[in-house]
Amino acid sequence: EIEMRDAIIPAFENTCRRWQLTPEQQATLSPHAIEVVGMSLTLGAMFDESVEAENAWLRASRKKLAGLSALDAMTTGMFSDATNLLRDEAGY
Repeated sequence: EIEMRDAIIPAFENTCRRWQLTPEQQATLSPHAIEVVGMSLTLGAMFDESVEAENAWLRASRKKLAGLSALDAMTTGMFSDATNLLRDEAGY
């Protein structure tokens, strides 16, 4: 388990930089580090590693999230709703 955490922490930090998260967003999402890294991998695959496209997806208002962006949903207690939206859009 410690080895997994040791691998996830740098990947989570890299994702936070890639997504241009604030320190507050990073702190809120840190308990979901594994899921955040998984979302980053999925978005990278969906958008051919385009950071701009990933950030646009994360920040776009979504009807399925009551008008919130996926990022806002993830940081306001609706994390699973955001992951479900990504799963739907990615076809998983």
